[in-house]
Amino acid sequence: MFKPILLAAAAPLLLPAAALADTPITPDDLMRHIAVLASDAYEGRRPGTAGGERTEAYLVQAFADAGLQPGAKDGLWRQTVRAMERKPASLDGRWRASGKTLPLGEVAALAGEERVEINNAPVIFGGYGTAEELQGRDLKGALLLTLSGAAPNDRQRLELEALQAAGVAAVVNILPAETKWDEARTYWLSREMYSTREGSLVEAIMSEAAATALLQAAGSDLATFKMEAGSPAFRAKAVKARATLSVRTAVRPFDTANIIGKVPGASRPDEAVIILAHWDHLGICRPEGAEDRICNGAVDNASGTAILIETARRVAAGPAPERSVYFVATTAEEIGMFGAHALGAEPPVAKEKVAAALNLDTTAIGPKGLPVALVGRGNYPAIEKVVDATSVRLGRAVDSDTEANVMITRQDGWALAKRGIPTIMATGSVSDMGLLRAYLTGPYHKPNDDIPNATELAGAAEDADLHVALARALADPDQLPTP
Repeated sequence: MFKPILLAAAAPLLLPAAALADTPITPDDLMRHIAVLASDAYEGRRPGTAGGERTEAYLVQAFADAGLQPGAKDGLWRQTVRAMERKPASLDGRWRASGKTLPLGEVAALAGEERVEINNAPVIFGGYGTAEELQGRDLKGALLLTLSGAAPNDRQRLELEALQAAGVAAVVNILPAETKWDEARTYWLSREMYSTREGSLVEAIMSEAAATALLQAAGSDLATFKMEAGSPAFRAKAVKARATLSVRTAVRPFDTANIIGKVPGASRPDEAVIILAHWDHLGICRPEGAEDRICNGAVDNASGTAILIETARRVAAGPAPERSVYFVATTAEEIGMFGAHALGAEPPVAKEKVAAALNLDTTAIGPKGLPVALVGRGNYPAIEKVVDATSVRLGRAVDSDTEANVMITRQDGWALAKRGIPTIMATGSVSDMGLLRAYLTGPYHKPNDDIPNATELAGAAEDADLHVALARALADPDQLPTP
């Protein structure tokens, strides 16, 4: 039913392929896509909604019109990502410590199943929940208390999937003392509303006041536990308490998808360059009766998606690259980078064969002429050398500092990099942190990130031309050796 819109918006440029391949990308080229993707008809592009389905259909048509071949498994355009929406229904329970029964106190919880019962579970204090702290500890059926914040000593928290596999019944994160409970609960529930993780593992938060009361009743002390957890020698320890929880969660499963197209490599088709941009945004983000209810996401990230499509069109129209170039419109970045995690877990080629990946996100906030900065600078010198040389060849200055790395965990490239896929983001938009802060404190994630405010497309078009050149350069083994 959306075909007339798709065909009108995604019609290919009427130029011969050879001429199109070297035609600069213009702001008008990008606006053709932004005007559709950020329109009210697409309802903010939230995955699992009608607007999300419209977006996926638009992208399939746009990639086909750009001359790409399907790039997902089994010759498909879609890499399915299964997810669920979760809302708290009810929470009941109690603590049992030193022969006394205590109320749960300030605790909020969600699970991946509608009904989870935990009866008389042992309580373990696990510090920051790292592999070192939990080493050798039997976690099956346990309720694991953890501290908020980054783990000291450069340790990494175990993923919830690993804790679920170890048989943990519930993970309860203790919030800092200065946290206001009502605000923290609302924020946490909104962040954890979506998940890809099915199963009975309960995820929860509790106030420091509630944790303090529990540990005191169990003959322990939270302040002491915190101090001990700062030591590299700390190991998880049992708390003399038991937990009983009854967790009800309203669960709505849904399917969404990464849309993947490719330009096959001429001589090394099993090696790849990946260019990605997330297609999703926040959807209908204001309550009924509000003047403007839709968070349209024109800059974040219809602009990056538009660059992705037009870059694909130029690369497909040119000479076949030596390596395959994959163009991936990822889903569900805003609700947890689910699409990028799915891509990282199952890339279109073996991950050790991915020479480089480039992420595009929030590109339309700077004017033409900004230096090219990298999110991820310092991590992949061979790729950076190609990016810097290509930028200079196009007349762009290079921003060589690492200031933009403050954004490294806040974009889809992080989900790939965590799995060993070398990924950076190259754009003028992060070379001026003042411009970026102005956007993040202004229209970001608000209804006024809409089409009238997507005005800085000259800089985005310049970044688009850069990505055409980078796709070709990174796909060339003479410029970037085989990984």
